[in-house]
Amino acid sequence: NTSVDLTVGRGLSDEKVHVPSLREKSKEEAMAVLAEASLNIGSVLYDEKPTDDADASKYFVYKQKPATGTEVNIGKAVDIWLTKSKSQLSEPEEVVLSKDYDIENFFE
Repeated sequence: NTSVDLTVGRGLSDEKVHVPSLREKSKEEAMAVLAEASLNIGSVLYDEKPTDDADASKYFVYKQKPATGTEVNIGKAVDIWLTKSKSQLSEPEEVVLSKDYDIENFFE
């Protein structure tokens, strides 16, 4: 005889989390930060296509959607834009502030 544990739910949770800042993180770092926040990676867009894996490792996040601080349901996908050009960081990061979120947690 084999036993199986079955968990039944009603679909996605209504639990909310705030989107963390991914700015200047590598793709792998961004994926780890999102996983820790119970979020998923969405589209991964490059300003210039990397030539190979070694080249891709030089890229970092300069933009994300939804923006840092946005309150979303757990499991939400976050799209990231990657570059290896520091000039892309001249634009300020978009941050959404909500009254119930501690600003100190934004940029860990």
